[in-house]
Order: sequence, then C-alpha cells, then structure tokens
Amino acid sequence: MVRPHQADGFSLIEVVIAIAVFSTGLGGLSLLLMLAVQETTASHWQAYAASRAQAMGELLLTSSSAILPTPSPGLDRCLQGDVCAPALMASATLHRWRQDVASALPGGAGYLCLDSTPADGDASQPACDGVGERVVKVFWTEPATAGRPGAEARRIVATLPLP
Repeated sequence: MVRPHQADGFSLIEVVIAIAVFSTGLGGLSLLLMLAVQETTASHWQAYAASRAQAMGELLLTSSSAILPTPSPGLDRCLQGDVCAPALMASATLHRWRQDVASALPGGAGYLCLDSTPADGDASQPACDGVGERVVKVFWTEPATAGRPGAEARRIVATLPLP
C-alpha cells in the first residue's frame, strides 16, 4: 500500500502553541525586570538616605562649634568660599544638606534635632522633643509598586552622642 507524501515541518497549530508559550515567558520576564528595577530604585533611595544621615552625623562629630545649627536661607555664599564664622558655616551646611535630601528623595525631608524618642515622627512633623540625644532624621516616601499597593513612608535615624 502506498501512502501519500507527508510534508515535514510544523503544522499551524504547533506554531501557534509555540508562540503562545514564548509570549507567556517573555511577559513573565518583563514583569520580573520591572520589579527588579523598582526594588533597585527603592534600595537606592534607602542607601542615599543612610549616607546623607551618616554624612551629617560625621560633620557634627568633627565640628566642635556646631552643636545644633539652625537652617537659614541665603547662606550659600559660605559654601562658595566666603569667609564665615563657624556657626554660620554650620548653618549653611545644614541648609544645603536639607535641600539635597529634599531634591534627591521623593517627598524627602531631613532634620537635625534633640530627641529622646528618635524612632518617631514623619516628614511633615519630625516629633523632636528638644531633649535627649542629637539625632539626624531623614524621611522619604516610596511610591506604590506592584508589590506595595500604596505609598510607603520611610525613615532613617542616626543617633549621635552629645559632646
């Protein structure tokens, strides 16, 4: 008995199934890539906040004249080479530091204060009570992502010993 010639290759149904499986895999890979980018961004913000808190803490530890400077606008001339008193330089540095934190972090705010309960407060109200240890508080808000349905407030607090 002679069989009719059968064509070698793929049928249309096999091609459609292969494309569907391949597309599903690419969709999962793109979702994984999106989540990785979001988490990398979140860890970048956390690392930046920690480095800013540490930088301000180290500045306060090395500057004997800067106990708790008060931020004052218009002090950029001190940071551009003008001769300034140590207290004025500390105020200018604190002012610039707060600007940097606010511009680099989403909803960012940085505070330097005396606080007996440093693990409280938020970006709008740092809850500094004026007694206790010197603390550096950095606040920011992480936007909602696929893993977190709503925006999440974050905080880094560095406690410094009193001089």
